[in-house]
Amino acid sequence: MAYLLDTDVFIRAKNEHYGFELCPGFWEWLEAMNAAGAVKSVEAIYHELIGGDGDLAQWARDHRSFFLPPTATDVANKTLDRANRTDAGSSDFDGDT
Repeated sequence: MAYLLDTDVFIRAKNEHYGFELCPGFWEWLEAMNAAGAVKSVEAIYHELIGGDGDLAQWARDHRSFFLPPTATDVANKTLDRANRTDAGSSDFDGDT
């Protein structure tokens, strides 16, 4: 089983106990666990991280393969979710029966 990491994991690690200079072993461990298929993240997190200009943004750019692109199923589900929300805003709830 692989664990998916969110933005908070990376930001808190960098800002609190596992800064790049303070604890490079943590980041090396993340890389090793990613290579073993044990931890991953997703493309949306990548885009959040590279929005900055610091060490974490550069780390994310240097480790692009850590962040998985959405699958066709993800895209289809998101499209259906948006369609369902649009439908829910129509006459289904305006009191007409």
